[in-house]
Amino acid sequence: MDLRLEWTTFYGSFLRRYIQNLTDLSSEQDFLNFMRLVAARIGHQLNFRALSEELGIPETTLNTYLTFLEKTALVYLLPEHSENGRNRKLQSHKVYFTDTGLCAFLSGWTTKEALMDGE
Repeated sequence: MDLRLEWTTFYGSFLRRYIQNLTDLSSEQDFLNFMRLVAARIGHQLNFRALSEELGIPETTLNTYLTFLEKTALVYLLPEHSENGRNRKLQSHKVYFTDTGLCAFLSGWTTKEALMDGE
């Protein structure tokens, strides 16, 4: 039994059903591309201007996409805090996926070696 095939099939099917059930998506492919870029930036600050330029999608659409991901609990945003804990940067959040397997799948890390090497 090939476990790699099973889990990649699972996440592929999951993503297809997830995206099909979202309403008000302007483009399913753009949303999937956004998810892939967010997965590649796990634990980093989201820069919507850079994402917008890379994807060719308006920042307002990317904010809508992120809202979909948050409301369906696929990602959560962790606000960045300053060293003294007083100055909270409102626009500066780090993004995390709640399912690391999904994050790995979206990042293209589908083998044990890729996961271990981080490539």
